[in-house]
Amino acid sequence: MEEMEKTCFFMAQARTNMPLLAATGVDSREEKTEAKLLTYPVCNIRAAHPTITASDLITSVKHISAHTKSVMLQGVSILELAIITAMKHLTDIYEGEP
Repeated sequence: MEEMEKTCFFMAQARTNMPLLAATGVDSREEKTEAKLLTYPVCNIRAAHPTITASDLITSVKHISAHTKSVMLQGVSILELAIITAMKHLTDIYEGEP
């Protein structure tokens, strides 16, 4: 557990040092994307799972590309979803009216 915490701390520190890496000629957006992509797999390295596999990278991509609105609505009940839809509909109809 301690190793995983140290690794995650290292990845967080690496993110803060991104401007220093930009001087190498590599675009900083690429560096940030790579850091985001590798954070999940590196944090999951353990004695039983010592290497990064393709499935780790696929899971990381799914976490990164998850649509935020769909993630918010994942645990919503049918009634709550109906209320949200009604509120959106009313907002569209009466937009700008008191």
